[in-house]
Amino acid sequence: MAISIVSQDEAGEADFIICMLAPVGRPLLMAGNVFGLCKQCDRRVQHRPHIPVGPKLLCNECHRPDIADDVVITPATLAEVLRRVRSH
Repeated sequence: MAISIVSQDEAGEADFIICMLAPVGRPLLMAGNVFGLCKQCDRRVQHRPHIPVGPKLLCNECHRPDIADDVVITPATLAEVLRRVRSH
């Protein structure tokens, strides 16, 4: 699996956005996350509010390497993840 840093526009051309499951009653992984539904299993997922509109949402449990083997991340998301990792 390769991870590439791409622009917001390039990320909008992806087939899927891999999101974390968001069971009711569990805290959000990051403040400000919003909810959607996994295209595969219809379970609730959480994601950042600035994700591109085009790609389908796919939960972390439904993701399989044969569905999405190339992973992209935007600079904004990378910065948010790094801030979160460094604060813990």
